[in-house]
Amino acid sequence: SDETELSNTVVDSHSDALNDEDDGEPDIQVTETELKPVSAAPMAPLPDPPEPQPAIADEEDEVDEEIVEIFIEEAGEVLETLHESLPLWQKDLCDEESLAVVRRSFHTLKGSGRMVKALDIGELAWSVENMLNRVIEESIPALPEHVSFMYQVMELIPELVTAFEKHEPNPQPELTEKYMSWGEQFAIGQRPDLNASEDT
Repeated sequence: SDETELSNTVVDSHSDALNDEDDGEPDIQVTETELKPVSAAPMAPLPDPPEPQPAIADEEDEVDEEIVEIFIEEAGEVLETLHESLPLWQKDLCDEESLAVVRRSFHTLKGSGRMVKALDIGELAWSVENMLNRVIEESIPALPEHVSFMYQVMELIPELVTAFEKHEPNPQPELTEKYMSWGEQFAIGQRPDLNASEDT
């Protein structure tokens, strides 16, 4: 009948409408290939590690010649100051002003020596400065032996400065070490035998 045909037409139209709604998004066809796990893209090779550098690179090991010249000149001036001030302190071990000048002179040698990598000079100067620091703070008493010790150090330093200026090794390594040891002993109140230097 006409009503039956109309009813079937409505049902078919409704079914087509539902199918059209499903077609709003594309059907996803899953293939066997797509189900296979995707292998990770190969990683780019890591850069080669940097070559190990020496403890002190050549460029870092080199000190500007102008700075070296300033150090050489300064060391000479410091020694002149010491030769003026140390005798004053030697005459009066209670002369705090002279003692301060002597201490400051060795402090300058320590700092500038380390800066230009004249380490033997810097560390030797530090051993004397440290001793004088103990004297100034009255941890140890001022002694005539301190003066004698400093004269011996002052006699060695020009030789070390000359060697450094010529880019030569320390010509007196054992004596330098001995003087450093004496400075350390004096700083803790000991009194090393200064005549032992004659055996070197």
